Amino acid sequence: SSIRDSMADSGIRGCINSVASMFSIFFGLDEVTCGSQAERTDRAMFDRMFRYMLAHGVYLPPSALEVDFMSIAHDDEAVSKLEEAFKGFFSEVKG
Repeated sequence: SSIRDSMADSGIRGCINSVASMFSIFFGLDEVTCGSQAERTDRAMFDRMFRYMLAHGVYLPPSALEVDFMSIAHDDEAVSKLEEAFKGFFSEVKG
């Protein structure tokens, strides 16, 4: 995905799990395959992302353990805005 690519290009350690139109972002982990792994996600980084995205007009679920959903209501413009916001966040926090 474009979000996954932006994350990798910025050198941010983490992974994105997705099924169909659902996705979750986990910071500080290379893989998440169960709940106990998900519990170890970098919540401070997630909170930073949540606040950045909100300030840029994108409302995500506020918990690092919730799932994001895309739907048919998200047109090309909304998807582009989402991709650009993630790209901006990853650029801001890259190490």
